[in-house]
Amino acid sequence: MASVALGRLYQRARYILRHEGRRAFFRQGLAFVGSVLFSYGHYYIYEKELGEPSETKFTLRTPDRALRIVATTDELEELVVEGFDVDSYFDMEELRWRIEKGMTLFCVFVGKDLAHRSLVAMARNANVDPVLSRYIMNWQQEASIGPCTTLAEYSGQNLYPYTLSQICKYLKGQNRRSVKITASRQNASSIRGIEKAGFTICGEAHYLRLFYLMNCCKVRPI
Repeated sequence: MASVALGRLYQRARYILRHEGRRAFFRQGLAFVGSVLFSYGHYYIYEKELGEPSETKFTLRTPDRALRIVATTDELEELVVEGFDVDSYFDMEELRWRIEKGMTLFCVFVGKDLAHRSLVAMARNANVDPVLSRYIMNWQQEASIGPCTTLAEYSGQNLYPYTLSQICKYLKGQNRRSVKITASRQNASSIRGIEKAGFTICGEAHYLRLFYLMNCCKVRPI
C-alpha cells in the first residue's frame, strides 16, 4: 500500500507540473505537507433512494463523451490497450489496488482523454471513505460513492452529476436500495454536483486526523 501511495503522489505531482505550472505545484505541495501533519474537516453525508424513478435536470456541455464501467483489472487493462488515457493523472497501481479491493470504477472520457472518475463500493471492506466507515450502513442494500475527481480542464461541464446519475442507474440494477456520498462543507462545487444528481443531506460529520496517530470521526444523522 505504501508503494501505491507513493505512486499516486508521483502521478499527481507530474500532472500539476505539466498542466498547472510550478506555482501550483509548490502551493499544493505545501498544502499536502500540512494535511499529513493535521487534517480536520466538516462533511455532509448525502443519500439517494434508488427505488423510485427520479428526474435529474442538468445540461451536459461535453457532447463527445463516453462512460466506461470497470469492475475488474482485466477491464482496466483493456482501456489502456484501446488507447484511453487512464493513467495520465491517476496512478495505475492505485486503481488496480482499489478494484482488487472490490471497488467499481466509472470513467468519463472525452475522446480518449480521461475527464472524470468516480469509485463505488458495494461492501464494507471496499469502502475507503473514513466518514462512511463510521456511519451505520446496510451493505446488503446500500453502496457508497467516492473518491470522485474531475480534471480541472473539464470542470463546470456537469460531468460529475452525470456520472452520479449513471452510477445510481447501475446500482439500481444491482438491487441496491440506496447510495451515500460525502462532501466537505467547504467544497461548494462538489455539493452543487451532488445535489444536481438528486441526492439529499442525511447527516454530517466532523473528522480529525493528527500525524496518522489519531483518527476521530463524529457522525450525526440529520
